[in-house]
Amino acid sequence: MSNREEFEYEAGQELKLPVSIIKQARMGDGYDHAFDSMNVMQPLNQWWHWWQAGREGMDKKFTDMTVQLANAESKCRELAAENVGLKNFIIKDCHVAHIEPETFYEEEVTRYVSADGYEPETPATEAFLAEVRAQGVEMFAEQAAKSLSGGYVIVAKEFTAQLRKGAAL
Repeated sequence: MSNREEFEYEAGQELKLPVSIIKQARMGDGYDHAFDSMNVMQPLNQWWHWWQAGREGMDKKFTDMTVQLANAESKCRELAAENVGLKNFIIKDCHVAHIEPETFYEEEVTRYVSADGYEPETPATEAFLAEVRAQGVEMFAEQAAKSLSGGYVIVAKEFTAQLRKGAAL
C-alpha cells in the first residue's frame, strides 16, 4: 500500500466514508464525482499535504532517534571495554608485592603495597558519569522551574554546564 493509499484509507475511516468513493473519485473511472470532488477530494488533497509534512517530521525524528541510539550503544561498548580492563586490573594487578631488588632471591614476600595510583584511566566512564550527573541537575532545574523562582533554574543550568565541562577536561 502506498503512502497515499494508506492516507486515503485512514482518512476514509476517520470521516466514515466508503473507501470506494475515494478510489473512484481519485481514479476518474466514470463515476459521477462532481459532488465528491468538491466535498471529498479537495479537502483530502489538502489533508494529504499536511499528512505528508507530518510524516516527514516523524521520519526525521525517527532518524534522529536512530542516531541517538547508535551513539548510546557506542558509549555502552566503550564503557564495557573499560570495565573489562578494570576487572582485569583488579584481578591481576591490585595486590602488588613490595620486593627490594637487592634481596629479591633471599627474602620471601612479606609486604604488599597499595595499588593506588596505578589504576587505568577511564575517560568514557568519567564522561558517562558526568552526563548522568548533568541530566540529574537538568531534571532538578525542570522541577524548580515549575515550583520555584527563576534564580534556582539559572544556577542549576550553570552547574549542569560545569559538570559537562569537567568531564571534558
